Amino acid sequence: MPATTLTSVLSTRGQTQVPQWVRAQLHLESGQQLRWVVVDGEARLRPVPRVADPVAALGFAARHGLKLPKRTDDLLAELRAGETENRK
Repeated sequence: MPATTLTSVLSTRGQTQVPQWVRAQLHLESGQQLRWVVVDGEARLRPVPRVADPVAALGFAARHGLKLPKRTDDLLAELRAGETENRK
């Protein structure tokens, strides 16, 4: 892939704009984290992979009939039931 260059301006606040064609090629989205790496006097930009939302994953599992872990309330109830049985 041939390298394409473009000049951008650094603001007084240290900000610059990532060109649209770069965002498109790297599949960058608004709010995505970017990692800056300096190697041999060059700054390189790397997108930080997005982490899956654990709450959304539970919703996916429930919709597709996958076994979900026990709820905290259920685990506590089991523990407390064991306490009352041992007291008798």
